[in-house]
Amino acid sequence: MTENRSLKLFLLVICGFTLISSCSCIAEAKELQQLMDERTVSFWIEGEVLGDMVIGARAQVALVYIDVTLSEALVSDPQAPEWLKWHASHFSSKDLKGRALFAMRYKTQKRWNFEPKMLQIGDYVVKDEDVLTSKDFIIVGDIPPDTTGTLAFSVPGKYVKKGQNVTVACGEDSEVFAVPKR
Repeated sequence: MTENRSLKLFLLVICGFTLISSCSCIAEAKELQQLMDERTVSFWIEGEVLGDMVIGARAQVALVYIDVTLSEALVSDPQAPEWLKWHASHFSSKDLKGRALFAMRYKTQKRWNFEPKMLQIGDYVVKDEDVLTSKDFIIVGDIPPDTTGTLAFSVPGKYVKKGQNVTVACGEDSEVFAVPKR
C-alpha cells in the first residue's frame, strides 16, 4: 500500500514539474513573439493594400531591429526562428559598437530587382560595407518569384534612437518604425 502511495506521489510531482515547465516555455514564446513584434516593421514592395488583400506586390519585406533585449531573448529561446538567431549572432561583434543591427527577410511574389543599397534607415542609405551577411548567402539582383532571402546589416546608432520614430525604406516603399525604449 505504501509503495502504491509513493508511486502516485512520485507521478504527481513529475506531472507538476512538467506542467510548470511547459507553462514557462509558453510564457517565453509569448514574450519572444511580443519582443519581435515590437521590433519588426513589414511592408509590401509596389503593393496596393485593399482591405485584406494586396494587389501587384513584387515582394513582402520585414525588417527586424535587433537590440540587447531581443538578442538575449533569441539566445534563450529554442523555438526562436533560426534565420533570426543566425543574424542576431552579429550583435556580439566588436565591429557593431555604436551601430544598430537589423535583419531583413523578404519573400518575392513577382520578379524583383533588389540591392542592399535600396535600404534606408532614417536619412542613412545602407552601403555595401554595412551588410554583415556574407555575400555568398545574399540573393541580390533580379530575383525570381517565390524566393525567400535574408540578410543582416548595421547602421550608425544615431539614426536609430530609442523611443523615437524612424522611417524605414526599401526603394520607394517605406513605413514608420517606433524604436522601442527598452
